Amino acid sequence: MIKYFCGIDCSSSAIHISILKANSEIKLLEKFSDTTKDSDIRFNLICKQFGEFIKSEPGIFDDAICIIENPVFVQNVRSTSLITHTIAGVKVKLFEQNFKFWGVDVRHWKAQILGNGNSTKEEIMRFSSIKWGDIFKEQDWADAACIALCGIQKFGIK
Repeated sequence: MIKYFCGIDCSSSAIHISILKANSEIKLLEKFSDTTKDSDIRFNLICKQFGEFIKSEPGIFDDAICIIENPVFVQNVRSTSLITHTIAGVKVKLFEQNFKFWGVDVRHWKAQILGNGNSTKEEIMRFSSIKWGDIFKEQDWADAACIALCGIQKFGIK
């Protein structure tokens, strides 16, 4: 039985993780980021931080499934490519540790959790505040929590 559901939201400069227990209670919020201008160096630093974290938390990840938001087209091709690389880096780190993961489309998790595949950031924050309280200092943690909740609905106790 899966004990933890780890929602992961990536950008070109950060990885936000919201880990939920099977009952949808928040267990942990983590962020790995870097502001280095060189995107290759930044990618390496962020993925290294993430890799060190998952190795340090086997009690969570051995009994977890990670749900990762798949890449979407953003402002331009370069930004889309950088986010895609971050997502791929996360998947490689999880694969190297033999941890389970599943990619989910942004419209899918929004429709499943919020009832609208085109939900806005404000709607996500409003839902998240009602569900978990006013605990998300950054929008991306709320996204990651909703992504994890989508995983609970897909892989949780039936």
